[in-house]
Amino acid sequence: YTVAWSPDGKTVATGASDGKVLLWNSETGILRKAMPLEGDVFSVCFWDSKTLATANDDKIRLWDLETSQVLASRTVTAATDYVYGGVHRNPNATPWAFCMRGNSQLGLLAIGVSDASVRIWDSNLNEQIVFRGHGKDICALNVHESGMEVLSGSGDNMCGVWDLKAARARLILRGHKGCIHDCCYLPGSGEICTASSDRTTRIWSRNEAETIAMIGPGSTAQLSLAPCPGFGGLAIGGGENKSEDGGDFTVAINTIDPSLFQKYCQEHGSAESQSNSSVTENQQGQTGEDVVAADAVLQSSGKKNRSAPNAILPASIMSSLLGSDF
Repeated sequence: YTVAWSPDGKTVATGASDGKVLLWNSETGILRKAMPLEGDVFSVCFWDSKTLATANDDKIRLWDLETSQVLASRTVTAATDYVYGGVHRNPNATPWAFCMRGNSQLGLLAIGVSDASVRIWDSNLNEQIVFRGHGKDICALNVHESGMEVLSGSGDNMCGVWDLKAARARLILRGHKGCIHDCCYLPGSGEICTASSDRTTRIWSRNEAETIAMIGPGSTAQLSLAPCPGFGGLAIGGGENKSEDGGDFTVAINTIDPSLFQKYCQEHGSAESQSNSSVTENQQGQTGEDVVAADAVLQSSGKKNRSAPNAILPASIMSSLLGSDF
């Protein structure tokens, strides 16, 4: 379900449906520690390099990674009447914590809950703000580097832009035809990006609820985003698990400035890439002129994929991206 890098880059934490949190040495790939929990581990994030936040089912915990002791623990309680999955699948109406973002520098922990709410908690896991307004579960969160704004992607196909100082929604981004699985800020410009099961990624104006560019639709659902300041763009991961060998799962590298991407490739390896400096029209038939989506689509898998139009992403570049900028 989830993976996170420690701020010092030395540890990778993963969580899964087996109820375990695994801590890995990022340099050697060796498993350092296994932390058995109960239920599904939907999200992990580092509060700092020595403290990890975990979300398993409706339980949020802060852990001291050196001692494996729980520093704080709290159970999420329902804030709306929405029951994810319906009462026949979720008879206890459990409000699962699907995603988290935050750290000690920001001084907050944002939690996306299956009851369609966004919670803002402090370092002691005390609830400070509850944002309501989405119609379905919260699938993705992102916190602005200022710590004053939170993005939320939902199963209702909308993205909320929440002002923490005013404690209200600043923008509601509408236009996707499917669940929003991830959201982030575009490096450099700070524009908002959303990835959806409708097989598109949209770039939105920072100050207005309008699409200024759209990547796709592609051949598969777009599920995850990773902004990369190194070349001013982002990686988009997607897939629908429709092939036996996983060949429909891809990672596409998208850059706003093709020259930065080429420089990045030269510094970290070589790749045969192909740029396309056109933008896809948005749903209203308007072409975004503020952003040029110059796409270099590169597969992260060495397996053949007939739908991949361009090239294989060298391991040296992928390792550099994952080890530094992402």
